[in-house]
Amino acid sequence: MLSRPTPPREALATRRPETTANERPASPPVSPAAQDVFLHLLTHAGDFDPARAPLPSWLLGIARNFVRRRAGIPATDPLGDAAEIPPPGEVRTPETELGAKRDLDRLHRAIAALPPHYRDAVVLVELAERSYAETAAICGCELNTVRSRLARGRALLAQWLDVDREARSAPFVSNPSMKS
Repeated sequence: MLSRPTPPREALATRRPETTANERPASPPVSPAAQDVFLHLLTHAGDFDPARAPLPSWLLGIARNFVRRRAGIPATDPLGDAAEIPPPGEVRTPETELGAKRDLDRLHRAIAALPPHYRDAVVLVELAERSYAETAAICGCELNTVRSRLARGRALLAQWLDVDREARSAPFVSNPSMKS
């Protein structure tokens, strides 16, 4: 009886190297997540858009999602937990909750408004907690370039958020000559 041949991409992903007495030992088996990413790359290569992210970032995102799904971890927003943890000694009221939500929304909008190269550096270093070297490898640039982009991205965020804070906290003065 003839068996059905294995499709090429499945055979490639499940193939285990074998050794003989004269060869070095077999390499350790590839992790299931790496196999999943490789299969996804083979079957969904058309989904990659170099305008959105470099290839290493795209592949790391796919790997993160496969590992997350396999572990049963729900997808979360890296900034989402910031509004849930009150600072020590602070009492949460509906007004403070609303203010915290507004601040978090402003931060989300400010990060989204950053130029892509600054946003990549800020998100990878500050939110994903990647090292500068890892960020440089993911972005495909030099280490000092990551440092510059991070500094410029932080400066833009601080400028945009401080302008908003000053506008919101400025006292209302009906007569400009009374302003001190």
